[in-house]
Amino acid sequence: MIFAVLLGSMVAVGAEEARATTTTYTASFTANTQASATAISDWNTFISGLTGTYTAVKISSSLGPSITLTHASLVQTVANNLKNSLASNTTIGSSIVSIGNCGSGIEITIGPANSTCQCVSTGYFTLRPLINAGNPNWGGANTGTCYASTQTLTLSFYVPGPGLTSFAPTSITSNSTTLTYNLVFDVSVTGLVTGDFTKSGTGASSCSVGTPSGSGTTYQILLTGCSPGTVILTLLANSVVDGSSGQGPPSDTAAATVTISQPVTITLTIVGGNSVLYNTPVTVRATVNAIGKITFYANGKKIPKCSPIVITGVATEANCSWKPNVRNQISLYAVDVPSVANFMTGQSPTILASVKPRVGTR
Repeated sequence: MIFAVLLGSMVAVGAEEARATTTTYTASFTANTQASATAISDWNTFISGLTGTYTAVKISSSLGPSITLTHASLVQTVANNLKNSLASNTTIGSSIVSIGNCGSGIEITIGPANSTCQCVSTGYFTLRPLINAGNPNWGGANTGTCYASTQTLTLSFYVPGPGLTSFAPTSITSNSTTLTYNLVFDVSVTGLVTGDFTKSGTGASSCSVGTPSGSGTTYQILLTGCSPGTVILTLLANSVVDGSSGQGPPSDTAAATVTISQPVTITLTIVGGNSVLYNTPVTVRATVNAIGKITFYANGKKIPKCSPIVITGVATEANCSWKPNVRNQISLYAVDVPSVANFMTGQSPTILASVKPRVGTR
C-alpha cells in the first residue's frame, strides 16, 4: 500500500505523469473484504491533505480502467467539496463527480450520472473506504462498485504538465535531405534541447538533429543530412517544463512520417555526336541512376517505337533508335518513371540535335 500527499515539487505518478502539484491516494483492496485499517487511515489523511491547487482529477485501477477529468475551476470545486465532506454533484464534460456520505464517511464517484452510496457498474469509478465496518463494498473501477474484484485503486488531484498542441513536419514528402518540424505547446515551456528527440525510419540513420529554435509555446527543429526513405521524429516524454515546474508531454509523441525521395538523374546523349543526318537512324542513349520506364521526346513529342523503354535489374542505360524526320535543330529529352522505392520521376536536361541533309542519291 502506498500513500502520498505531494505538494509544491515535481513528482512522478505513474510512468505517464509528471506534475507540479499532486495529491494522491493509492490503496490495495481485496474482494469481499472490508477496507484495511491502513486504507481507511490513509483515506482520512488524503482528504485532509487536499490543500493544493488542482485542474485535473483521475481515478485508476490496477485492473486497467481509468478516467481523467480536467477543468480550470470545477476540479478545484470537487477537491474542496471532498476535503470539506460537502455533498455535491459536479458536471465536468460528460461526467458527473458525486461527493456524498456513505456509511461512516465520505465517498467520491465519477460516472455518467449522479451516484452516491449505490451499487453501479459500467462507467462508474468509486472510492468509499469509510463504508461501514464489515462492508466489502469499498468501490471499484468501471466494472462494478460493489463486490468488486481485488485491485489497487488510485485517486489523484493534480495540475497537468504541458502538452503538445501540434508537432508536425512542414511536408510529409520531400526530395530534400533537410527536414523542418514545427512544435506548439499548450503553455509556455522551457528546456527543449536536441537530446529530447529520437529519430527512426529507413532514412533516419544519417539524420542530424539540430538545436531547437523558438521560445514560449512555439518551436522549430531541423533535421539535416537525411537519406532517401522514411524519417520519424519523436519527442520524448517529460522533455519540457512549464512555469509551475510541471513536466510534459505526458508520453513520447511522434510526428507524422516523412518520406524522402531521391531525384532521378538522367543523362541524354546521341551516340556519334549531336550532328545527325535527316531520316537516318541514330541511337539516343539515356543513362539513369534508377531503373524504370524511360520515355524519349523529340520537340516535345514521344519518339515512336521506343517510348517507353523499360530497364530492369542492374541496367543503367536505355537506347532509343531514332530517325530524324525534321531538318535543322531538334530538342531531345527523356523522362524516367522509376520502379524502385524512394526515387522521384525525373527529366533529363534538353540536348539539341543538328539535323543535316543526307549526302548522295536515294
